[in-house]
Amino acid sequence: MDSNTQGLIWAIALLVLYFLPTIVAIQRDRRNKGPIVVINLFFGWTFIGWVVALAMAYGGATNKDVIAVAPTPTAAPVSTGPMKTCPRCAESVKAAAIACRFCGYDFKAQPTT
Repeated sequence: MDSNTQGLIWAIALLVLYFLPTIVAIQRDRRNKGPIVVINLFFGWTFIGWVVALAMAYGGATNKDVIAVAPTPTAAPVSTGPMKTCPRCAESVKAAAIACRFCGYDFKAQPTT
């Protein structure tokens, strides 16, 4: 091998080593790839910046770790006793209620049936 080829191999090896945190972050599908790339690009020349970027690449959550949680449906209230229907919103409320819990309709103004 001539010296130009050796120099090119060393340059590629150093670039791969310099951008190792970015490569690890992309391979591990990190959620914070953007900040890792920026820290690695601008502060990787300092050893501390490179170590911080590498630690961020290995730690933290991946995109696979994020689980979408569907909202749990609220259960219908269990009634224990006679019910009446609200004339404004047509929801069932307890017969003893003086106001509808859904729309705020005032039952005191109307006689109970």
